[in-house]
Amino acid sequence: MKKRYRLIASDCDGTLINSDHELTERTKTAIDRCMDAGAVFVLATGRPTYAVQWFVDMFDRDMPIVTYNGSFAMMSKTQKILLEVTLPAELCREAITLGRERGMGVITYVDHKLYVAERNAWTDDYARFFNVGAAVTENISDVVKNGASKVLWIKDAGSISDIYAETQTRFAGRLNCFTSTPFLFEFISTGASKGAAIKKIGGLYGIGPEEMIAVGDGFNDVDMIEYAGLGIAVKNAPKGVKDAADEIAPSNDDDGVAAVIEKYILKK
Repeated sequence: MKKRYRLIASDCDGTLINSDHELTERTKTAIDRCMDAGAVFVLATGRPTYAVQWFVDMFDRDMPIVTYNGSFAMMSKTQKILLEVTLPAELCREAITLGRERGMGVITYVDHKLYVAERNAWTDDYARFFNVGAAVTENISDVVKNGASKVLWIKDAGSISDIYAETQTRFAGRLNCFTSTPFLFEFISTGASKGAAIKKIGGLYGIGPEEMIAVGDGFNDVDMIEYAGLGIAVKNAPKGVKDAADEIAPSNDDDGVAAVIEKYILKK
């Protein structure tokens, strides 16, 4: 007899949507049928909250949405806040200062608004991708005086890779820092993660980790994959993410999340 899973959490970019940034009809149908079957579907993304509105609009359901890599969670329709974890001001400033010293594009989110230390090609591309205006402030450290949802560095993949080891040593135990894409390096509170967020949501629904599935493709998904009773990496994930998973699903371009829902929730 197959185990019954009552909650499935999925990353967005590189996992739920395909390389054309589309949610396919197969995947949308699978999510609808998943919820019809009584399971909870959780979108768990590094995106800011406003950048998942397109997803919220596709479903006439009130479902949990996790944003900022686990720093914030709310119900999609009622907008009831389920979780909010702020990165302390002094750590924001340290990450901002180091990023500027290293020539990174520096971005931060405060009260769901995007701020940049200065505009450049990298920050412009980021704002364009999420279709949002960025407020430019020379005194970006003042913007985070009460903390922030997260701080990001953006630059080419080589530059991000070169500084990875230094940041892991410098911020160990003080910040959660990781690459969410090869071009983005993110800093959030040690109290925030996708794994911690689905644990919180599971508690609200009376669902334990053994009844959860988590699907992802990035290193920011690893703790979620490890927390869930069934942790799944899509085929396009890097080796380190696959190593953390119990199973490998088809890629995001082959409806990997739909395949997982069909197999484990709908029992096809």
